[in-house]
Amino acid sequence: HDDESGGGLGANFLARALRGVSTHRWWAASAGEWPAVAPAGSGGARTGWQALLPHEEDRVTALGAVLNVLLSVVKLAAGVYGRSAAMVADAGHSFSDLVSDAITFWSVRMGRLPPDEDHPYGHGRFEALGSLLIAVMLVGTGWAIGSHALAQGARILASQSAF
Repeated sequence: HDDESGGGLGANFLARALRGVSTHRWWAASAGEWPAVAPAGSGGARTGWQALLPHEEDRVTALGAVLNVLLSVVKLAAGVYGRSAAMVADAGHSFSDLVSDAITFWSVRMGRLPPDEDHPYGHGRFEALGSLLIAVMLVGTGWAIGSHALAQGARILASQSAF
């Protein structure tokens, strides 16, 4: 499955980079899990990120979400301070990446569920549903940004023709 859906260019680059490193050094090549090394006295239990997010795609999505929050805040502040509509729009795009991270996180976790009576072949279709939701959301975000830009451009042209 594709664990890079949603998360923007930076998160996709990060996902590819982490995947390349993980299969060679940090995570065991089988199943993308952290090595079974636990702190002394922990009884072998996973701690921290390992316990919270045991799967690589979850960790990559969570890291992408944190980066998208930071990007959204910085871009919004820069756009407001610099009076740049483009930067404010880019902050909105980074925020939409945060929402797509949540959809990705949900759909990958649901897709990982084992087969049951109602779903004898598993729940992998949830990933396709998540991809569809992200596509609809991106089209809506693009439409909103584009319509706002056109309305603002029309307003500028109307004010210039008044002179």
